[in-house]
Amino acid sequence: MPFVQFVPQGQEKKIQATLTAKGLLSLSVDAVKEFGLENSTHVLLFFDSERRMLGLRGASADTPGALKLARRKRVVSLQIAPLLQHYRLIVPGKLIMEPQFDEETKLVVVQLLGARKRPGRQPRLPWAKLPRRAASRSAAVGTRRGRPPKAAAAPPASRTRRGRPPAETPAPAKRRGRPPKAVGESSPAEPRRRGRPRKAEGAP
Repeated sequence: MPFVQFVPQGQEKKIQATLTAKGLLSLSVDAVKEFGLENSTHVLLFFDSERRMLGLRGASADTPGALKLARRKRVVSLQIAPLLQHYRLIVPGKLIMEPQFDEETKLVVVQLLGARKRPGRQPRLPWAKLPRRAASRSAAVGTRRGRPPKAAAAPPASRTRRGRPPAETPAPAKRRGRPPKAVGESSPAEPRRRGRPRKAEGAP
């Protein structure tokens, strides 16, 4: 049986990447040394939206689009929150991932398995400005949806009271009860007396 080297647990390389919910991506010191990023002050950031994979490549400070690396004692980190917002990705919590080096693209690849797509539609492009109408509003004949436009009403008559036009001849006021008597009508008959009729003059 061949000899197999035993590596103690404390001395084992820790090649990993972590991503927080606020978009802070960190690479361990062993991962930076393994992928040759120990002398890089900036990196270029790539993203594959179909496979949800990040790509990192070392760059200099004067390279367009380069992001600065923040170096600490045990990790090297950079902020990728703008990328997550652009692709509508949500990181539910701290993700621990295992980066790899892609020989074909020469990128340090980190797959975001725990990130999920934010619901909703993608942001649309800004609306193009519509050309102004050549004719003015007064000249154009507008069509209104629904009921047809009402015909122009005649000018209202002069009003003396609220809302009602004045009558041509004032109508006589009606009286409740019996109608009024005509002119020259005789006075009303004397009311009859109850009981026996009166005796005629000269009667015994």
